[in-house]
Amino acid sequence: MGKIKRLPVHVANQIAAGEVVERPASVVKELVENALDAGADRIDIRLHQGGKSLIEVRDNGEGLSREDLELAVMPHATSKIFEPEDLCSINTLGFRGEALASISSVSRLTIRSRHRQAEEAWELTVSFGRDLKVVPAGSPPGSSVLVQDLFLEIPARYKFLKRRQTELSRCLKVIRAFALCWPEVVFSVRNEKREIFRSKRAVSETDRLEPLFGTELTASMRKISGSGEGMEVEGFIAPPEEARLSSRHFYFFLNRRQVTSPVMWKAVHEALRGRLVRGNYPAGVLFIHIAPELVDVNVHPSKSEVRFHRPDQVYRMIYHSIKRALSCEFKAYGSEDGSEAIESALNDQACIREDFSSPDEENTPAGLKELLTQTPLPWQSPKDPEADTKGSGKTGSSLSWMPANTASGSNALAAREKTKTEYDHPKPSESVFQGPGQEGIRIIGQFRQSYILAEMQNRLLIFDQHAAHEALLFKRMSDEFEKEGRFAQEKLLFPHVMEVDPGMMQALDEASGTLREMGLEVALFGENQIAIRSVPYLIGGAGEPVKVAESIIRQLLENPVRTGTEALRKCISRLACSMAVKANQPLHREQMESLVTECMEEGVTNCPHGRPVMKEISMSELEKVFFRQ
Repeated sequence: MGKIKRLPVHVANQIAAGEVVERPASVVKELVENALDAGADRIDIRLHQGGKSLIEVRDNGEGLSREDLELAVMPHATSKIFEPEDLCSINTLGFRGEALASISSVSRLTIRSRHRQAEEAWELTVSFGRDLKVVPAGSPPGSSVLVQDLFLEIPARYKFLKRRQTELSRCLKVIRAFALCWPEVVFSVRNEKREIFRSKRAVSETDRLEPLFGTELTASMRKISGSGEGMEVEGFIAPPEEARLSSRHFYFFLNRRQVTSPVMWKAVHEALRGRLVRGNYPAGVLFIHIAPELVDVNVHPSKSEVRFHRPDQVYRMIYHSIKRALSCEFKAYGSEDGSEAIESALNDQACIREDFSSPDEENTPAGLKELLTQTPLPWQSPKDPEADTKGSGKTGSSLSWMPANTASGSNALAAREKTKTEYDHPKPSESVFQGPGQEGIRIIGQFRQSYILAEMQNRLLIFDQHAAHEALLFKRMSDEFEKEGRFAQEKLLFPHVMEVDPGMMQALDEASGTLREMGLEVALFGENQIAIRSVPYLIGGAGEPVKVAESIIRQLLENPVRTGTEALRKCISRLACSMAVKANQPLHREQMESLVTECMEEGVTNCPHGRPVMKEISMSELEKVFFRQ
């Protein structure tokens, strides 16, 4: 007897369902797509245990007749396409005829539906691909799909489901994305008998974006628009300084379908090249409208991956639309197509500052002038009005702004006062100062307010001021943390409330220990809100310590990691990056001397993100460039 046998139909369906139904959010997505294809303008979703035990989707769409209802749960049964040519011009969200068949094979499925022109409704039940029944029922026009005990009879799949709050967060993200792209439809979500989300019909663009991005991020977004070559692009993107730590905050919608594509991601990344720190990702949304025959959505059963007939056109449209939206942004580092920004910078200011006194007030933009006069640099004491030496011939404080011995608890303030005292007695300055084990280090100037140029023993040294300061802070913070075991806290006079999504609320319990070690005290404040009560004392002197604290909290809650050590390293890296001097920030001579000296003393070579701190060019290399050798 042969070894090969045909699998029973319900077993084969359960295997195939793995590509369509991965978790409760997949079920919600497929059922909502069916409701939208049926013409519904109201969709109500009910969940229990985050969708693990119950998912119900009700709509007021066209509904199904008895004949259609019986066929709806059969594999590859659909009303969307009939001929192979139909695959070339798909105008609906669903078309494969796999969703209901897959769902019915891995759950207890009940569908109650009434066609708009029918007088009675019908109810279909099927349990894990078996015992299909259709009986008369009472129901208003439309459909109601009830999914219970998802994966309960398939332990290999059930054990991979996450906790209820995590699954709920994923379901909510799917629904909010639909609400963003379908503003004419009202969506509501109830979980454990409590309504947790309700959209409004035909609201403003701001109201559509806020459920996904929050109030503050939405307010900072720039509008994107572009058209041509048979396609249209519109959307919103947050400025680079509002970048996030994962790609989950950028959405693509193609013909009102949420999709992903390497071509689209490549266009976004290239448009932002030089504007984002490595490891950061943009936040925003793009709505792309293109003729159905120019795109293939039949790439994967989930229908989330697409291929374009002319990917180069899509790339160019997205790339140039984003570049135009952010064209007023000044580049931190050089990048392609940056000639206009460079030319503007050359016209507005000298590229190399040879005058190391205070920046010329008449030629300083108002915003920058306020920053220089009111906001202390990270290595200055915020309470020291004399921290700016104003070219008096005395050096500014060393960059060693962090005290040698970290105090904790009530000693944190004393430690900072000790640090301040050190700055009240600056060291004398020399035009050519002594480096560690080296002689004749001379600061040449600051190039584009981002790079420090220095010379030493016939060598030209180019320091990236942000990377250099970040590397120093990271090293010292890491050493301090290793020595003390945690960062001391500083209480905020008034707690700061920040918005988070439900998934982050769940991760708060898991990250509480790491947050305490980082010197952060947080507590639940309300629905999708947490209150920051304490921050690490190290950042108390920063311009906006609460924003720095927020970035650390998001680092932990948005990107959970396997070990506490890795989490702490990521947080310290984020803290150092937030507090380091930025590109496009003017420095005085004394500050540049301190930065260069301490980089060489500490021997730092790379920042936590991997960027080099310094580039060295020898006299021999220069002479070869100019053909002197």
